[in-house]
Amino acid sequence: MTYISSVLSKNRKQVYVWSRTEQGRVVEKIDAPYYFYIEAANGSYTDVYGKPLKRLDYDSPKEFFDAKKAFEESGVKLYESDIQPQYKVLSDKFHDREIGQLNVTLYDIEVDYDPERGFAGTRNPYAPISSVALYHAYSGRTVVIVVPPPTRKHIKARELPKDIRDSAEIIICENEKELLTEFFREIKNSDIISGWNSDFFDAPYIYERANIALYKGAGNKLCFSGAREPYYRDVERYGNVDKVLVISGRISLDYLEVYKKFEVSEKPSYKLEHVAEEELPHLPKISYDGSLHDLYHNNFEEFIRYNIRDTIILKGLEDKKKYINLSIRMSHLAAAQIDDVLGTIKVAEMSIINYCHYALEKKIPDHTPPEPTGEKYDGATVIDPQAGLHSFTGSVDLASLYPTTMRSLNISPETIVGQFLEKNEAFTFIRQNSNKPVTFTYEKTGKSLTAPAHKWKKVLKEKNWVISAMGTVFHQDYDGVIPSILSSWYSERKEYKKKMKDAGDAGDEALQEYYDNMQFIKKIQLNSMYGACGNRFFKFYDVRLAESTTLSGREVLFHMAKKIAEKQDGEYTMPSPCIIYGDTDSVYFATYQDNKEDALRVAQELCTYVNDSWSEFMTETFNCDDNHNGLQKAEQEIISDNGLFIKKKYYILHLNYSDGKEVDKIKDMGVPIKKTTLPKHIKEKLRGFIERLLKGESWDTIGPDIVMFKDELKQTDDILSLGLPKGVKNLENYTQRFNDKEKGLRLPGGQAASIMWNACLEKYGDKESPPIISGSKIQVFYLTRNIGSFRSIAVPKDLSAVPHWFSEHFVPIIDRDAQIQRLVDDPMEIMISVANIKVPTKKKLKLEEGLFE
Repeated sequence: MTYISSVLSKNRKQVYVWSRTEQGRVVEKIDAPYYFYIEAANGSYTDVYGKPLKRLDYDSPKEFFDAKKAFEESGVKLYESDIQPQYKVLSDKFHDREIGQLNVTLYDIEVDYDPERGFAGTRNPYAPISSVALYHAYSGRTVVIVVPPPTRKHIKARELPKDIRDSAEIIICENEKELLTEFFREIKNSDIISGWNSDFFDAPYIYERANIALYKGAGNKLCFSGAREPYYRDVERYGNVDKVLVISGRISLDYLEVYKKFEVSEKPSYKLEHVAEEELPHLPKISYDGSLHDLYHNNFEEFIRYNIRDTIILKGLEDKKKYINLSIRMSHLAAAQIDDVLGTIKVAEMSIINYCHYALEKKIPDHTPPEPTGEKYDGATVIDPQAGLHSFTGSVDLASLYPTTMRSLNISPETIVGQFLEKNEAFTFIRQNSNKPVTFTYEKTGKSLTAPAHKWKKVLKEKNWVISAMGTVFHQDYDGVIPSILSSWYSERKEYKKKMKDAGDAGDEALQEYYDNMQFIKKIQLNSMYGACGNRFFKFYDVRLAESTTLSGREVLFHMAKKIAEKQDGEYTMPSPCIIYGDTDSVYFATYQDNKEDALRVAQELCTYVNDSWSEFMTETFNCDDNHNGLQKAEQEIISDNGLFIKKKYYILHLNYSDGKEVDKIKDMGVPIKKTTLPKHIKEKLRGFIERLLKGESWDTIGPDIVMFKDELKQTDDILSLGLPKGVKNLENYTQRFNDKEKGLRLPGGQAASIMWNACLEKYGDKESPPIISGSKIQVFYLTRNIGSFRSIAVPKDLSAVPHWFSEHFVPIIDRDAQIQRLVDDPMEIMISVANIKVPTKKKLKLEEGLFE
């Protein structure tokens, strides 16, 4: 049995739990658990601090909330009264249960529109749904439910081309009412429905149109029978407040949001077609002239192929990425709701709660989020790079730095002994055995005591307390809740990685994929914990936990760099000639060798040298005891024969070795050929030029090819290929202020160009081209002269056809030189200037040729 969701009934007296069993989907109605704990000398439960508790149960939600209010007003501390009944039920019934398969359906809708009225949207759903394509992953069926245009209203499914009939089951409907009826029939057995941007378009549009075309309340069929009716809630997106439709029972999981959640890098465009080009290049493209409206009315067969293709893309993404499967497993391991995976803290929170309940048999105190202070704690540490072109560099990387630091220092809310008022300064004084006075406040009593730092160092040793670089003191008597669960996850990940390798060696791809999925979940859980501790809504929030982790992690990183310097340059110090760069958990250094084999040998020796030092360092620096001082571990990461180090988080390396394997590839961070602010075809060209440089080719031979490439761009007929990609936020706010003629208003470039585009849509009566809104990906074009107060115009990145007015009035005055300067020269200058070389121009090449002659 695998649960789908749990929902509190309208009267709050029951929790409905939908599950998938071998017999099908079942719903269980369970009395909602209303209880909490309070401190009691004779209690049979304990909290994470070891205090005895007793449990108080209530028969109704009213009794529960009345009692809770009375206790809170009396100043009585409550435990677990803030865990919602539906989560308590999931934890009780499904913790540590085997996870099975759920019925997933991927879908995409197409909507007709009136060219005079423009695009229909969820706020103005005037246009009927013309087609819905579905792929039932649990059965392998692809279905298209479609209403033909008026000119083809008598067409039968059997009359469609064979390739369409072979790729999908086609259901021809007379009208939208019949289409929606068929759609609800198709999803009756679906536990999860998922589309691209479906929570903000497909699902709410179906909901609104069902209420219009069928009957009021018909949109409720998106939910399971008996579940709460759909409702809208406000969410912040791209600086604006948007509305998302929340359905109940059945899970609506927006694949766009899931994709963004698990993908490491941002994409230049999140239009499904553009993502498919990158992720699924083997899929054949479908292109058409004009709008989708034209395609529907003028080429109905191709329109159906287009609709089918969208579900094929979604299927391909899930087959490749397994992100819905990952979401199900990740949520079920924490006994959380599936859509909690899209949030930041709920899955981590439920993981800790369940660990406390079942592994430690402890209860959790209530948490009230504090008021925001606006203060930010120190994040990851970056060591300033030695900018330039460096040969035969190596790097060592700290394995799971932040989780390991939390384990090493036993960082957890219940292990806090107290806090030094001077924070990091107190840590430094104590480490130096200084005579400087520092003040310590005990956590339990609130009592403060001032004494010289060297005396506190003696106290730490006597009490077996550890001090973080934040000046927070933790005991080491037993492992805290957070270090315990991190240790468990760390061990599980190691085991899953081992099993993944064994399965791969045995040729069992399915098992290898399963273990890869599981180790990835553990990696996400491990890396999310310290950040959650710094989120004020997290049940275990304490900014001291997060800042103790990052500041202590900085000390660990610096020690690793200093040990490398000690071995290479003879002195334990930083900066040092051999230390080229450091970032969060990695240090890049000069090997002082002239070939990759010797560079690898030196890097491995340095890694061993660093690892031999951890026990002594962790004890001397933080006072970690023998159970905690040997957890840190460095791993030899890369060898690069040539690399450009530019500035913080900006570098490009040609790798010879990576993770112990010989390779021939480019590693880049932050640079234009990595970032999303360049079109793909230009990034690939620039990457090629830089790769040639890093592989040893002379810049004199590369330069003419760059000039030739710029000439080709300048002569291109494909004007959209010269657009400068950007994102746009708060556009509606800026537009309103611009229209109100706000005095002194300075419009950012992307917003100004977007306002220009939207104004042109109105001026030229263009109802077919999409307007630019906050969150849109755009391309900016600079002009050779001002149009009013504007010197640029934006175009939506996902524009399928250039409108005639743009071709007539704007293409002739696009400043191609300015575009190429921003697309080629400026990015190249960023990357190569540290090597004392310049971006070639035709004029420079001619001058150099003349001088040579």
